[in-house]
Amino acid sequence: MTYEKILEIADKKPLTIRQHEKFFKPYVKDDGTILFDYREEAIYRANVFAHAQGTKTHQHIWTLVDGDSVKCCLINGWRYCNRLGYVVCETQWGDGSESDSDVYIESKY
Repeated sequence: MTYEKILEIADKKPLTIRQHEKFFKPYVKDDGTILFDYREEAIYRANVFAHAQGTKTHQHIWTLVDGDSVKCCLINGWRYCNRLGYVVCETQWGDGSESDSDVYIESKY
């Protein structure tokens, strides 16, 4: 699946967990979890991916937020409202330009 196809799907509805994990590849920590409690830890891991791939740190960051329903959702980028933690993914979202601020991708978790 291409990034363009992911954007097309995300424009219509949230991605499924499977779609998100298959395309963006969340980083699994040594303890087997993907959630970072602290921003600094997430930045460090995102910097590793960004440096290796020639991308920008923010392109690898996702925020897990408490959704309107019982479920949580994962949203690209830094969020502060209803934040539960951060997820860092190997595959970046966006192209690293100013237009990244217009990109909105949500995954149901």
